[in-house]
Formats: sequence, C-alpha cells, structure tokens
Amino acid sequence: MASEQSFSYGGLRVSDLEIPTDYELHAMETQVQIEEMRDDLRQQLADFREEIRYLKRKVTMMGIVGVAVMSLIGFHFLLTIVLPFALRMM
Repeated sequence: MASEQSFSYGGLRVSDLEIPTDYELHAMETQVQIEEMRDDLRQQLADFREEIRYLKRKVTMMGIVGVAVMSLIGFHFLLTIVLPFALRMM
C-alpha cells in the first residue's frame, strides 16, 4: 500500500498524496524485469519453434532422398542380379 504523506508544493498544501514506498518501487521494477524476461522467453520460444520447423523440413528431405536412393539401389540390384539370373533360368 502506498504511504500517505503531507507536504507543501509551490505554496499549496498537498495532503494524503500517495507516494510509492521503496518496497513498492522495488516491486514495480521487479514487475518490469519479469515482463522483459517473459518477452525474451517468448522470442526465444518463437526462434526455437522456427528451428524445429527447419529441422523437420531437413529431415523430411533427407528421408525423401533416402527413399529415392534405396529405390535406385533396388532397381540396380534387380537389373544386375535378379534379371540376369532369371534370364539364365529360361
């Protein structure tokens, strides 16, 4: 709760003016720091999510390339081993 003080300003008497205490000022500063930390964490989380999306795309492409290579190896095996063997059996 804010402290209440009475003082004179420019010849006018100001009473019951709420002036924040040191504890309240510290609490306000802490709140600002917490909000800044929250904003930083949100930005880091967004960056992390973007990195995950990038890695998922990369892994997907590697999988596609792997399947294509395995298909070529299988086709090569079919042409070089299975087909000649099958032709000899005829």
